[in-house]
Amino acid sequence: MRARRPASLGTSISISLCLAFLVVPANAADYTGKTINFIVGSAPGGGYDTYARLFARYFGNHVPGKPTVTVQNMQTAGGLNAANTIYNVAPKDGTTIGMFASSNALEPLMGNTLAKFDTGKFTWLGNMNRDALSCGAWKTSGVTSIDDAFKRQVRFGASGMGATTAQNALFLKNMLGAQISVILGYGGTNDVKLAMQRGEVDASCGLFVSSVVGPFGADVKSGNLKIIVQFGRTNDKAFGDAPNIYSYLKTEDDKLAADFVFLAAEITRPITAPPGVSADVAATLRKAFDATVADPELLATAKNANIEITPMNAEAVSKAFADFATTPQRLIERAKAAITTP
Repeated sequence: MRARRPASLGTSISISLCLAFLVVPANAADYTGKTINFIVGSAPGGGYDTYARLFARYFGNHVPGKPTVTVQNMQTAGGLNAANTIYNVAPKDGTTIGMFASSNALEPLMGNTLAKFDTGKFTWLGNMNRDALSCGAWKTSGVTSIDDAFKRQVRFGASGMGATTAQNALFLKNMLGAQISVILGYGGTNDVKLAMQRGEVDASCGLFVSSVVGPFGADVKSGNLKIIVQFGRTNDKAFGDAPNIYSYLKTEDDKLAADFVFLAAEITRPITAPPGVSADVAATLRKAFDATVADPELLATAKNANIEITPMNAEAVSKAFADFATTPQRLIERAKAAITTP
């Protein structure tokens, strides 16, 4: 486990939430002849897409009736539109599931009116891996350290305001005073990488350990992509000698606000169904999730591709989000100010 949870994480959970996971219907839902649409809140080629397509390849084998599972990328608004679609538009019959960033899931707590959902009401199935975040700069940018951003303007590419690519960079700008401009509109980290290669931007945030050792591993090893800062209560060896954001923070409240922003990375690839699905459908999908992330073939494929699988079950994910909701409002407001445009 790379990221330390906030002190309250896993300690407060309502009796009703506990009881919800004790309900086990007698009959499993049957998906014979059906197709499950898997909505992913990122562009093709990035970390979320990589995990989603790996999961989709094996998930149908563990659902009764062995349905086809198709992946639909919905990267607009940094993944927030994917969360809104799953919650408000997708059919509640178990034929739609989805994955979006945990940063999207925390948007309602920060009063984002564009987040039209209640995070606690999603039908969480589980989480594929627990991770930590960093930012990196492309070799041709001349940026070799986050300290360079205190001396000159550095352009960070990002998808949307609800994405880690934007929020992490804005934290550096707003909390530390770094000279950073955030350029929105890219589909995901893979699109930002192409923009760095073209010289449109200098750097990218939202780089998880799983991305740095996986899809971007060759770029890091070759020196084309230099990790310049990491976000976590403890350092991760995958980020090399990159300084830790917590070493720059001066007050305990600043560090606790950073926890709210960065430690959600422990719930890196959460998968959910819409709210309101029936109990038998929820139980069927959760059981299939647990079987999928333990599937020997999936694990072998993941190992060969340097994709880390460190799962959490549905109850653990629900508890984690419930505990983030207990964060004192003063810290939420401090975090909100740090990751939004002035």
